[in-house]
Amino acid sequence: MTRLRIVHVVDPDAPSAVRLCAAACARLPPEEFESIVLRRSAGSEWLAATRVVRRLRAAPADVVHLWDRWGVRRVGPLLGRRAALVCTVHAPRRFDLWADRLLERRTLRRATTIVSHDPTVRAFELRRHGEQGHLARRWVVFPDGAERRSEADVAAAREAVRRELLIPTAAPLLGVVCRQTADKNVQDTIWIVALLRMLHDDVRAILVGEGPQHESLRRFARQMRVDDLVCFYRGPSSAERVIAALDVYVDAARWDGPAAAIDEAQAAGIPVACVDTPVRARQIDVERSGFLFAEHDRATLVRRLHALFAEPQRREAFSRHARLRADARPSLAVAAENYAAVYRRAAAGT
Repeated sequence: MTRLRIVHVVDPDAPSAVRLCAAACARLPPEEFESIVLRRSAGSEWLAATRVVRRLRAAPADVVHLWDRWGVRRVGPLLGRRAALVCTVHAPRRFDLWADRLLERRTLRRATTIVSHDPTVRAFELRRHGEQGHLARRWVVFPDGAERRSEADVAAAREAVRRELLIPTAAPLLGVVCRQTADKNVQDTIWIVALLRMLHDDVRAILVGEGPQHESLRRFARQMRVDDLVCFYRGPSSAERVIAALDVYVDAARWDGPAAAIDEAQAAGIPVACVDTPVRARQIDVERSGFLFAEHDRATLVRRLHALFAEPQRREAFSRHARLRADARPSLAVAAENYAAVYRRAAAGT
């Protein structure tokens, strides 16, 4: 039986895409699929895209899967029609350059299948592109999946990461994993650390990810005089291990889409605080595995976090419900089966 060659194109600065891509590659049946991962290289977006396309020309694929916006907007327009094309759209983008939107629309119209993990994302993108026919027929929605982590694994990761970063075991630790762009609103997390420091002088935060705002966020941390409390992490531990070391996962992103890191946090039993949006309200068990707050409402968030740190029993209750929430979601193996079905249909041209 001839195996289908699936080439996965992913931006290392997009943590959700990296996590889902790795999960799919690890769980696809090896006797049926050959998975090749091409990552965005250093340099400009277009130069990196050109390098990926050259490699695709040298090693043709049956299916090319673009896992993030960089792939859809930069690699997709250069691909031509050499292979079936699958695109994953993780979250809506409300603020775009018109040129980027046109490039994205061109790639999506060329795609055999478009995947999202929440129906809200599909509905928003169809309205944004003014499409209800061609794109709607090719758009599929299924959950991205989660795997509950054992308490022993979480405890080991927590100890290892805190030892690596010289963070005291008892220090309150916040964190977020995301591409550092304006719509992810990472600056608010730094604000929260500056405010919480008045109540907890040993509070710390870990920011995992890269992006165009990385250097400006570092400058902002210095201006707020919390650069010794905020760690911009680039170490050897994976994002999943860093999440396990946290006391609370704080996501202040203003866009409304499912975040794989929130699922990962709940799978590790980490309480989640995130901006109040319809998708996030469905992604967590509100007031049980986490809580919502209004965008830029830093005062309310600080009060809720202070109460959580001051009441270990309440934090433990949140942790138990977070694990239960993760158990209720489909597993990563189910998500991989869904992607396998997408690849079979794409290769068959149906």
